[in-house]
Amino acid sequence: MKPLLRCAYRCARMAFGSSARPRTTFSNGGPHGWLVEAIPAVGTNGFGLQQKTLGQAVQPMTAIVAAVVGVGLPPIDLSLSPGGLPNLMVGANVHADFAARFAQQYVVAGELCARFDSQIQGGGGWDVPITASTRSFEHMLVVREAACIIEYCQGLDPKGIFIMVSAHGNVSRMPGGNNMHFLRHLFQYVRTATRAQLLAANLDWILFWEWCTYDTLAGGTMGMTDGPGGPVIIGDPRSPGDMHAEGMLFVRAGYEGPEDVHPNARAGWAALLSLLLSFGALDGAYTQNQAPRIRHGIYFCPLTTPRWRVHGDITDYPAIFRVHNYVMRKKEAWRSSGGGRSITTQNARMRLMGVVPQRVIVTFDLPTRIALPIHVPPPAATNLRLPTRSIAVAVAPA
Repeated sequence: MKPLLRCAYRCARMAFGSSARPRTTFSNGGPHGWLVEAIPAVGTNGFGLQQKTLGQAVQPMTAIVAAVVGVGLPPIDLSLSPGGLPNLMVGANVHADFAARFAQQYVVAGELCARFDSQIQGGGGWDVPITASTRSFEHMLVVREAACIIEYCQGLDPKGIFIMVSAHGNVSRMPGGNNMHFLRHLFQYVRTATRAQLLAANLDWILFWEWCTYDTLAGGTMGMTDGPGGPVIIGDPRSPGDMHAEGMLFVRAGYEGPEDVHPNARAGWAALLSLLLSFGALDGAYTQNQAPRIRHGIYFCPLTTPRWRVHGDITDYPAIFRVHNYVMRKKEAWRSSGGGRSITTQNARMRLMGVVPQRVIVTFDLPTRIALPIHVPPPAATNLRLPTRSIAVAVAPA
């Protein structure tokens, strides 16, 4: 695998923490005076963020209020979230964009590609491979969706940064050990968040976010605990306690991480951490014994290239396409024909959670074995919005 592809794929394969790497501990300046620890994650460009610090007591975490639809609460319809992108939400726009984006196709190094060029001054680009054996159409949906998101976000801030995020729920805080409560709290916030609300919470540096329906741990370990003898914090594989959130943020320049150059970066990132913890996210790290390896409860990975490699635009475009594929197709490798998570199973879990995805998708929305080249959506693609299979919501809060 080429170095650039390997780096992007490692970002998408989550974090492996290590005490051998330096840690940064700082006060978030918040009302509780909590200390926040940023831990670089070995093997990726990312970091874990937590309130636990070496040698200090853990802040007590309260139980999460029951939130799933089973307790009598109304469904959360993410299609009503303010800030939906027109080229994702309007069927006519979607089809016109698909036709325009794939009108020109050409071969590079033996692969059929379509060109993506950044719209920002001095921006980079990529010859994006657009075939995937029997599932080329589904792969092209991933490419189109990611390209639309990049273009829209860079129109908001040409120097902004894309960041992968993964946040596990803490089963010990959930009613009945069910992480659907954590996910529903997250989706409820995304559903209602406005620019003014984010400003009041010191989160207005987040210009866009997208979240998958949910994720599970591949090869999870039974009964993972918070240290020897501690409470179970990650549910058994394929149980309601084995569900977590993954997505991608687009943030203002100067907020690549809590140690970036903006004077508010530390406090802003601490505010995001506090928000996720208030929904029930897992503070700290845990050991997955099958590997074994350490994973961070809340993990971020900036999708950037080292500044010394480029002049001006540090956006790692191939990494963004691959991370969007990895998160929104649920663990399917780039250009895979495996097909990702079962849409039927996914939709059943979302109904139990009481959440309606922003663009609903069903099993037959992704026809396979479409003859190449594909320049327009095939007649069998009856879903006018053409969503990727596991995307729950993508919004730039207005």
